Amino acid sequence: MAVKGAVLGAAFHHLATGAESTGEPYLLAQYALAAVDAGEEATAETVVQQLAAGAREERGALYWDLPTNTPIHGSGNAGRQEATGLAVTALSVWRNRHTNAGAAFDPLIRRGTLFLLRNRDALGWWSSKQGTLRAMQAVVAMLGTTPSSTAASTVTLRAGGQTLRTIPLPTRSTDAISIDIASRPAGPVELRTTSASPVIAQLVVTHWLPWARTRPRESAELRLAVSFSRTEAGVREPVRCQIRAERVGFRGYGMMIAGVGLPPGAEVDRTSLPYSAEVLPDRVRFCVWPRAGGEELTFFVSARYPLDARSAAPSILYDYYNPDALTELPPVKWRID
Repeated sequence: MAVKGAVLGAAFHHLATGAESTGEPYLLAQYALAAVDAGEEATAETVVQQLAAGAREERGALYWDLPTNTPIHGSGNAGRQEATGLAVTALSVWRNRHTNAGAAFDPLIRRGTLFLLRNRDALGWWSSKQGTLRAMQAVVAMLGTTPSSTAASTVTLRAGGQTLRTIPLPTRSTDAISIDIASRPAGPVELRTTSASPVIAQLVVTHWLPWARTRPRESAELRLAVSFSRTEAGVREPVRCQIRAERVGFRGYGMMIAGVGLPPGAEVDRTSLPYSAEVLPDRVRFCVWPRAGGEELTFFVSARYPLDARSAAPSILYDYYNPDALTELPPVKWRID
């Protein structure tokens, strides 16, 4: 069924009133994309100009801040990634349709993409599934605004003043290469490229520290309390675990994930678990929906054999849609005779 132009125009006018009054980047970007798809060029131009004016700088990159939650409860840095991904996508789509007038947005598109790539984790994902989707859509849209270089170019990896490898770069901008530098000379790591096109590099480092040298993370937005009826017990003797999870801040109203660290070789009484629980080798994980005053959960666990050790994992509580909001409790000392 076709929609009359007058009806569509009235709908865009109504959306424009809300978008201009709030200035929220998530709404502006969605509105700009809808206007472009509908052929409302004048409206789209006005919105992308307003969107461009809302960019904020961070260490040479640009992001779009989100004062409220996204429609799927994203907030904090996760919400910022969603909003930035949408903004970069909207600017790129506009840029692709207006080769001359849109060129002014190129610096914003590149620096917004830089913010997204800086926030990618070691596995190549972002803070949430929706944030990952928005970031990947933004990168694809941005590639349409960046000419690819077909000239042969290389990247040279150096460490401690020594050249380790020289690798040909792929000619397609969508390709990537991975290099393991675990075995290398001590000293600074350098990457030198002969490419005339921009090259993005991500260095992933992993390390381990004992709990005695660390400090549990604590979020002002979340509270977690975990207590056991006893931590000194006999083999197969049931131990009651009680969890209290609470959201304190006003930001974020979606699901939280709570995890309780278990002693090595523990056996969980699955009949005592709520339906939302998942038993892992080192912890029990729960999906928790916030309620006024917090939520309490209880289950029973026992040890299969004698031990004198700490829990195999810490207990944690984090916002599913904003994993940076995380509260952590150190592993518990157990003695089983």
